[in-house]
Amino acid sequence: SRSLIAVHGNLVRYFSVERTAETYRINARKPPRRILEAPGSRFVALQAEDGSMDVWDVGHTQEIVRLPDADKVELSRQAQRIAAIRGRLVEISDRDASAAPSTLRFPGRPTAARWSDDARYLALVSSPGPLELIGNPHLETFAQLYDLGAGAKMSWTEKGVFEVAFPSDGRSILTIGKDGAVSLKSLPDAGAIWSLQLPGAVRARFSPRGGLLAVIIDPADYSSPIERQIVLLDPASGARIGPIAGSYRIVEFDPTGNFLLLAPENGTPIIRQIASGTSREIPLLPEIDTVLAAGFSSASHLTLLASAQGGIFIGTRFAIQEAALRFDVESGATNQQLPYSAAAARDYHEILAQEDVPHLVNLRLSNDATHVGATLYPSKRAYWQLAADLIRKDAAVWDVRQADPRQVFRQPDAEVAAVTGGGAYVLTTSAAGKILWKVEPDGDFERVCRHLRQPPDADRWKVYLGGEQNTLVCP
Repeated sequence: SRSLIAVHGNLVRYFSVERTAETYRINARKPPRRILEAPGSRFVALQAEDGSMDVWDVGHTQEIVRLPDADKVELSRQAQRIAAIRGRLVEISDRDASAAPSTLRFPGRPTAARWSDDARYLALVSSPGPLELIGNPHLETFAQLYDLGAGAKMSWTEKGVFEVAFPSDGRSILTIGKDGAVSLKSLPDAGAIWSLQLPGAVRARFSPRGGLLAVIIDPADYSSPIERQIVLLDPASGARIGPIAGSYRIVEFDPTGNFLLLAPENGTPIIRQIASGTSREIPLLPEIDTVLAAGFSSASHLTLLASAQGGIFIGTRFAIQEAALRFDVESGATNQQLPYSAAAARDYHEILAQEDVPHLVNLRLSNDATHVGATLYPSKRAYWQLAADLIRKDAAVWDVRQADPRQVFRQPDAEVAAVTGGGAYVLTTSAAGKILWKVEPDGDFERVCRHLRQPPDADRWKVYLGGEQNTLVCP
């Protein structure tokens, strides 16, 4: 084996013998008494004191593709396709390399890239900022749509469009223009379905089933008489369903489309029931004052990425601590948190006050809100007292669906750039470039579990695990 395995209670830690660095962890359900590795070290069986056994697939660091010189990488929802942006060039490749990569030469600098859920369409947007326009007044804001089902053919281009959004069915595209025009167009012909004027519109979000559309009205000019609000629309006709007053930066629907999470830039987020119009606050911890991202992992659970802001330095706001919090939608109670250290602290208040707990930076939420990625530093003390590029850092991903977060991915000397595909794919950034990993490689894990559920004979148990009576439970 190329790994050294250390056990600390329920925690099983793998260390690389070659680099003497921790590679990943297993959070066992019971403290293991014996560990049995399969040939090739992909599967490991953990036997507890009571004789029960869990089988784990630890071959999760399968590299899919490496992009050493990409400025930015945008993954489709299930990581079926990858868009690597290098200046004005956009290289599109399939995850499984089933087709040769396509290279697009975009007329401007891409500031945003949006995939349809089925990865057939890619929309590229160029929206120069105020600093870019100084000395370059000729730069224009525009969007282009490419149809990957037709050989990366450009379907349409439109000036003035600075934001786009796709519904889940991928049959249309919503565009938002600088003139306040919000329009829905059919695909692939980009024919107009409806259009209306919503001055101050900046972003839009479709409900998962496509029955509702929420448009965020947030004019950049704070002296503008335009009211900051959320406008709910019927996507089929563009008809207004009703406004929701207030300035909100994050808007997310639950899987049923019956509830809406609204989070301001600073302040308490709320969950609003759309049919009744009633709202309920989600109580954040006192140290947390900013919601970074949010999503419903199910109809009953909500995951928030939040931070305690330390102030502004040269125009950039920095955080003294970032955290992932999981809430029960019905009660609003926090039932999970990262960083998590039950042995060292009773709650997040104590964790924040400690200097030796792990420090998380640049949290990333998977598209289904079931996994959280972050750059993991050994402690807050090391991060703040030493230069960040001189101390150890790891790219780590946790599954937050259970009562305790379970680490499912870890790469040394790297940072997490994105988590997608329901946590199955992780994009990391390191000195080697941007790398896409598959967290659970294709294999015969289920077949192995089915086989091992068959009661082994007494001789096999005696040879491998001793003479005790054993039972087997696959995770």
